This record gives sequence, C-alpha cells and structure tokens, in this order.
Amino acid sequence: MRLLQLTIQSLGVFRDYHHFDFTPVRTPDGQHRPLTVVTGPNGVGKSTLFQAVRVGLYGQLALGDRVSRQAYNDFMLTRLHRHHANGEAVICDRASVALTLQYFESGKEQHLSVERSWERKGSGVFEAGLRVLRDGETPDISASDYQSLVNDLIPPGVGSICFFDAEQMDALSSPEQMNTALAGAFQRLFGVDVVERLIADLDRFAYVHGAGERTKARMKAALAKLRPQIDNLDVQAAGLRAQADSLWARRFEIEAQLAEEVRRLTEAEGSNATSKPVLEAKRAALQQEITKVADQLRETCGELLPFALAPELCRSLKRRLDEEVERRRYQAADALWFERVARVETMLKSDNLWKGLKVSAKNRDIITQRLLRQLQGLYKAERRVESTFVHHVSEPEGERLQSWISQVLHVVPVQVQSLGDQLRKLQDEQREMETRIKRAPTQNLAGEINAEIARLEALIAELGEKHTDLTRQIAVLQYKREEAQRKLNDATEQLRKHREHELAVKSKRALRMYKDALTNSQITAIEHALVACFNRLCRKEHLLGSMRIDPLSFNIELLGPDGRSLTVTSFSAGERHLFALALLWALRQVAGRQLPLVIDTPLARLDDVHRHRLIHDYVPAVSDQVLFLATDTELDDGLLADVEDQLARIYRLRYDEQSEETVVTTDDFRVTRARRLVTLARKG
Repeated sequence: MRLLQLTIQSLGVFRDYHHFDFTPVRTPDGQHRPLTVVTGPNGVGKSTLFQAVRVGLYGQLALGDRVSRQAYNDFMLTRLHRHHANGEAVICDRASVALTLQYFESGKEQHLSVERSWERKGSGVFEAGLRVLRDGETPDISASDYQSLVNDLIPPGVGSICFFDAEQMDALSSPEQMNTALAGAFQRLFGVDVVERLIADLDRFAYVHGAGERTKARMKAALAKLRPQIDNLDVQAAGLRAQADSLWARRFEIEAQLAEEVRRLTEAEGSNATSKPVLEAKRAALQQEITKVADQLRETCGELLPFALAPELCRSLKRRLDEEVERRRYQAADALWFERVARVETMLKSDNLWKGLKVSAKNRDIITQRLLRQLQGLYKAERRVESTFVHHVSEPEGERLQSWISQVLHVVPVQVQSLGDQLRKLQDEQREMETRIKRAPTQNLAGEINAEIARLEALIAELGEKHTDLTRQIAVLQYKREEAQRKLNDATEQLRKHREHELAVKSKRALRMYKDALTNSQITAIEHALVACFNRLCRKEHLLGSMRIDPLSFNIELLGPDGRSLTVTSFSAGERHLFALALLWALRQVAGRQLPLVIDTPLARLDDVHRHRLIHDYVPAVSDQVLFLATDTELDDGLLADVEDQLARIYRLRYDEQSEETVVTTDDFRVTRARRLVTLARKG
C-alpha cells in the first residue's frame, strides 16, 4: 500500500488548500526513488502534516481508542487555522484532509480516495463527514462502513509502524519506557490487544453466567422429571378433549332432533287453519287455475306457435318482404325522376324560357343537350336483380305480415315459456297440497311432540353440564402443564447458560494458548530481526550478538557477541535513537506488510556517521515509500547529497509572518540535484 496524495485545507499553519505528492518516482534508467522530504524550521507545519495523515485516515481513533468524542472535537478546534484580519483574530470555519491511497487487490491496482472534513459551529467543532471513493466511484457499501473499509486497508494497529514521531522515538529509546512502548506497539501490531479484549469479555461473560456443578445437576434432574410430567398432562388433556368433542357432537345431534320436533309442533298447533277441508278447497282452486293456464297455452299453440318452430324460415320471409318493399320504392322513385326530367326537357325547348335572351337556336340546342346530359348523369341507376315479385301484397298487408313474424320470433316463445313455467309451478303446488292433505295431524299429536321436546331439552342440559365440567378439568390440566413448561424452560435456559459458560472457559483457554504461541513466535522473530537491523545501523560493528525479550513484561535483555550482558543505558543518546529505529524496522519486517513510513524529526541526536547510516542503509530498506519530516538544520545540503539517489522530491516549508500562514514550495529530484551542484560549486 502506498500514500500517493495529501491535500489539507485550513489546518494548523496552512490556510486554504495545499497539495502534496508523495508518489515514489522511477527514473528512466529504472532507479527507484522512494523518499519524499518535507523540510523547514520548527513551527512551520511538519507535525501538522504528520497529524493530518493520521487524522484523515482514522478520525477519532488517531488520538487513541480511549479518547472521547468531545476530546476529539476539542483537539480539532485547536487545529483549525487562525490568523488576523482587520485587527481581529479569525478562526476558519472549515478544515479538511484528503488522501489518495494505492493498493493491489487480486493482482489489480486500485486507488482509494479518503476525504474527512470538520466544520466549526458556535464555539465547537464537529466532524462533518467522511467521503470515500474507490477508483473514482462510490463503493457499493453503506456510508457507515466507510471507516471499516479504510481500517481494513491500513488497520489502526499498524499505525505505530507507519507513523513514527519524536514522541515514539523517545519512548522506545528510553530505558524506563521502552518495555511499555514495545508492549503497546507489539500488541496493536499483531492483534494481541484484540485477543486480550476477547479474553476479558469472556471473563465477564463467565462471571455473569457462571453456575456451579450442583446447579447443573439440579437442572438435569428437573428436566428428567418435568418432561414425563408434561407428556402425562398432555395425554390426560387429550383424553378430556376427546370426551368433550364427543359430548359436543352428541349435543348437535339432539339439537337437530329438537328443531325437528319444534317444527312438527308448529305444524300440529296450526292444524286448525290447515285442516283437510281447507286444504281440499285450496286444492280445488289450484286445479281451476291449472285448467285456465293450460287453456291459454293451447290457444297460443294453435295460433302462431307453429311458425316459431321454424325461425330461420320466418327470418328469410322477412328479408324477402323487405327486399320487395325496397324494390317497389325504387321503381316509384325512378318513375318520378324520369317524369321530372321530361318536364325539364319540355321547359328547355319552350321559347318562353329563352325569351329576351340573345341566344341562337344552335346554341339553345347545345345548351339544352348539355343540361339534359348533366341531369341524366346525375341519375345513377343501381343494378338491381330484376326478378318477379313473389308476394303480391299491399303495403298494409306486408306490415301486418312483418308484425306477425316479429311476434313469432320475439314474443310467442317468451309467452309460451312464461305460461309453461306458470303451469309447472301450479302443478308443483298441487302435488305439495296432496302431500299436506295426507299428513294432516291427528288430535293427540301435539301432546306427544311436547313430551319429546321436554325429554330432548333435559338431555341437552345434562350434556351441557358434563361439557362444562370437562372444560374446567382441561383448564386445570392446562395450568399445570404451563407451570411445568415454565419450569422446564427455566431449567433448559440454565443448562444453556452453563454450556455457554463452559464454552467461554474453553474459548478463553484456547485464546490464552493462541496469545502465548503468537507472542512467543513473533517475539523470537523480532529478536533476530532487531539484532540484524541494529548492527546494520550502528557504527560499532556487531555491537549486539543476541537479545531476549520477556514475553510477559517485554523487558529487553541485550547480549554482546561475546555473550556479555549489555544495557540500553550504556548506549549513547544517538545509539538509543538508532535502537528505536531498528526496533521499528524489525517490527515492520516481522509484520510482513508493505506499508509506507512517515518519520517526523528523527535526526536531532544522531552524529554524522549515524545519520549517514540512517540515510544509506535504513531509508532504502525499511519501506518502498518513506516520508521524511525534518528541520532544515538537520537535513543540510551534505545530507541531501547522501539521499540524492533515493530522493523523489522535496517540499520546503516557510512561515510568512505577514500573512500568518505557511508557504509551500517544491523541488523534484532533478531540481534538487542542480541546486546542490550550484551550492557545491559556490563553496568550491
């Protein structure tokens, strides 16, 4: 992963937008130049750039995982650019940091753009938003997951090996703080802190959900007792429900019998109104009505009904009559037309029409002939089938025939259908009347029906009482069953928690074993790497023979080539700083992640030899991209000459007292080389 671009807006001593390019350069001859240098006096914004990269990537996490949101907002308020305008102090209302990262996924180069902004509101500052683009497009994830996307690319835990400042150098080079700083960097880098948090969470879980073996045995015994008890209650309840259903079905049958007896009683009580003489009189009236309707039906059948049996023939006759009527109308119209044309011809040949007009006889004939031709042309005789008339009927007779045909087609069938339906209905009533006459009740029937109704009502009441009693028994069993089920659920839940507790204990044991194995293996690798890295940087060749790091306290024990014990306190201040840089180098080697390195002011206490070693041996090997932040006094022309082969560009920072902001200028490696040659020439 590489950090390609950085753009900051109104942050620290930088006003408005400033753009920095950190992309490593490969020259035409294939030389790789990974180093970008930012130089300038103290207080011109080097540390601001260092902080901007971290805050842009991690936001609140850049200040630590225990920093509150309010503390983060207060910190960002202090980082907003301040200047004076018209004699008054001005604080910028908005600041932002934008970074472009390069990484490879599945062998494909990709770019991730991250922009984080802050806005001032009243006397405070809040984070206005995080914008992320992948290859110029919005990633297909929720905006709430943008930070996770950045963390997956460069986790906060590896920040200690990517961003190295004087504070970290002092901690790693101080004998009093070295073990604490190393432990923190080691745990964050290799995820040991996550494992420890998991172990702590499991400890809390086991404390809350823990249960003794006696409780476990008691719950198992309760389960063994409650399950058969619930099954027995279910069997009893099922038996009672079956009895209740049987009683309910029997009650339905008796209620149906009771309804039938009530119907019979109603008929018996109304026997005075429906005695046989009355019914027989109604039957005679029905017979008279049937005779009347039958006569009407026969009369209808004797008139036009036979023609209704041949509807197509009737329709054909209707069409023929219509055609003959139409033909007669055409003949009358033709006769009238020719008669009118003849009258016009006579009028045209009369001298009275032309009287007073100066028209010659020849022209009169021409005009007359033309007008007659025009009139004759207006008449377009249609070709008609000249057939003889079949039906020589007058117009009134034809209309009467059309009326009869219409009745045959539309009225007679409906009338016959209606009379037939009426006749069938009367015949059905006649048959029902015959049945009622046969069923006319006797004198003792009402008393017998009342006795049967009383018996059935008593039986229904008895069945209702039995059903109510069964329902009450079922409710009692249901209550007992629910209580037993509740106890069973409680026991099951207790056993589940006990199993979770056992799993938590086993998981905690496995995590401790994993943590110990991870710590021991990585510490061993760091020990070997640190010896090699330090000896490569230190001017005292082979100063270290070996070293041991305590996996619990992270105390470091150093041994010389002859096995003699060494202490960090015996090192010079410069050697201790080299030891801190070597430790950073070793951590990066063991971590095995290709990440950029941002170093803020590491050269203050190194002598010329160690600075030369740092530039020649450390910078090219520690990473394929290095961002160096140093003062102009630390990184003079001589040292710049040493880094010429690795240098991609230099950013020079200068603070303008008048405008109260830092001014940025840049030189690429070609300009830097030319300036150095001019400087050396002047010195020569």
